[in-house]
Amino acid sequence: MSLLSVRNLRIYYSSSRGIVKAVDGVTFDIEREETLGIVGESGCGKSTLAMGLLDILPPSANISGEIILDGENILEKEKEYLRKIRHEKVALIFQDPMTRLDPLMKIKDHFLETFRSHKRDVKEEEALRIAGNLMNSVGLSPEVLDYYPHELSGGMRQRAMIALALVFNPQLLIADEPTTSLDVIVEAQILQLMNKIKKEFHMSIILITHNLGIVAEMADRVAVMYAGKIVEIGSLADIFTRPLHPYTRGLLGSVITLESRELVTMPGEPPDLINPPKGCRFAPRCPYAIEMCMNSEPSLQEAVKGHSVACFRALELMEERDILYRGDIAEKAD
Repeated sequence: MSLLSVRNLRIYYSSSRGIVKAVDGVTFDIEREETLGIVGESGCGKSTLAMGLLDILPPSANISGEIILDGENILEKEKEYLRKIRHEKVALIFQDPMTRLDPLMKIKDHFLETFRSHKRDVKEEEALRIAGNLMNSVGLSPEVLDYYPHELSGGMRQRAMIALALVFNPQLLIADEPTTSLDVIVEAQILQLMNKIKKEFHMSIILITHNLGIVAEMADRVAVMYAGKIVEIGSLADIFTRPLHPYTRGLLGSVITLESRELVTMPGEPPDLINPPKGCRFAPRCPYAIEMCMNSEPSLQEAVKGHSVACFRALELMEERDILYRGDIAEKAD
């Protein structure tokens, strides 16, 4: 049984302009000790999905579907149960720890507050001992517990946030853009740390990012989101070497490498989620769109084993790509 199974998840926001369909029918699984990368442009619903999995959405949000964690649909549970599983079964690392850590509290006070909320029988001395060990595990001295958040660098704050997330050894860690505000050197250190704690704590990770380079280093499988929907999901190798959806191809084509000679961009912009297109939501930007794409919405279907895509022309485009690839190999051989 998968650790987490999400089925037909919808998260809609009420606004003065209408209903915002931020997450609209998302389905995926994550296995035990697996890292699933979720990628896509800003505004495609990645962060809303992360908060929905823990039910920490604003009052204007309406959530439906199934979130089955370890065999139980948590959306059917009482609020008290949901509060308990946060930290104990599922933990979340936010984009910017400076906005999530209380500036008036020392780092140790954040740990003590977490223990008071979940394990009141743990004495303060024991809680601080556990906190000190966790700080060591993320590469920080236990002395940092006596610092305020503003006294730490961005990388140190993120490490402290990761340590805080590990307090009760959760089964699932959701990392929402964990390296956005960090420079590339510190970013690499944080990624190495996350790989290390995944192995040490035997946990699964959902890594939400727009950075495909990070996904290439961390993920076992990749889900591509566009306009509130998953349009492609498969193994890391499949997504990076045999992308089936035109949007995925566009994302990969826009990555700058040492061989890049010009900046490749996708024309247009993501649709208004209050009034999305009638058919495929990517169709207005897609160079391969046909009339069917404009009028009908493709469902996420398995194209090849373990690799699903929501595109009417995916297999046709894959065959064309394979023919071109074989021709290129033959040309080089000649």
